[in-house]
Amino acid sequence: MNLSKNKLKILVTFAIIIVSAIVNFSSKNEVTQPVKNETTAVSNSAINNSEVLKSISIKKESKFIEIQNATVQQLLRDDNRGIRHQKWLVQINPDTTIMVVYNIDLAERVPLTVGDTINLGGELVFDDRTGEPLMHWTHEDPRHKRRMGYVLFNGKKYGKLIR
Repeated sequence: MNLSKNKLKILVTFAIIIVSAIVNFSSKNEVTQPVKNETTAVSNSAINNSEVLKSISIKKESKFIEIQNATVQQLLRDDNRGIRHQKWLVQINPDTTIMVVYNIDLAERVPLTVGDTINLGGELVFDDRTGEPLMHWTHEDPRHKRRMGYVLFNGKKYGKLIR
């Protein structure tokens, strides 16, 4: 078979383009797979938290609401003025983060670190100054006028009154 130099150059160029396309296609599939798994995890969390997300979107306070699989994003300084509260920010989906306040005069401190996953039960309100969502009463009410709030972390339920 006698190929001219031009035809050989075209053939080699065509082969390089085909091989490049195959390699590019393969590497895109390898990168895409983890993203699909991450999206599925976020979707499952969003389904679990749909009631919370709906309340936040319409700024509706709730006497008792639960949050599943929240990720601790930031630990804030304790509020030591008056009744002491432990505070932290949790992310409940990629677009929604809320502050949690937990009364450490009434209940045992929760030993959280950034990145921990927790479940919560308590009241959802909106900060008077900022309008941002805030979760409180995440512990037992000493007067027993509210449903008991809680923080579930590493298989332990926090929020019972210190006696």
